[in-house]
Amino acid sequence: MQDINRIRVFDTNSTRTHLYAVSKRLIKSDRDDSRTFTLVDRQRDLSDSSVNSILAPDEIRIMVRELLQIVGVLSVRIRPHEIHIRIAVTFDWEDVHEDVIRIIKTRAFPNVEPDIQLRLALPAIEGDNAAA
Repeated sequence: MQDINRIRVFDTNSTRTHLYAVSKRLIKSDRDDSRTFTLVDRQRDLSDSSVNSILAPDEIRIMVRELLQIVGVLSVRIRPHEIHIRIAVTFDWEDVHEDVIRIIKTRAFPNVEPDIQLRLALPAIEGDNAAA
């Protein structure tokens, strides 16, 4: 299977929050507390005990710290394959987007150039009941 190196940027229902979906898996580290995450190649067997050797366990913490240092960024939330970023109302996405992409590329894809795809809205999930 060919490696997928991709960042997709989605608008959310909030104009202040964007979702940066990455093709690297962000998983909890076995040797750190539950709030620590590490980057793992998605093709790698996640049961392998050496999974944390792919990147240093502090890599996600460093990325989050760098993202929070961008002027205008209020919060960063990490989930598997997702980075949710919220900005202050004083700022527009044009003010922070390039810095966000640069940091994600540097930390998640240090040796490759990922494909970056901009999206306008999150795709509908089958079974969602929009009328509810």
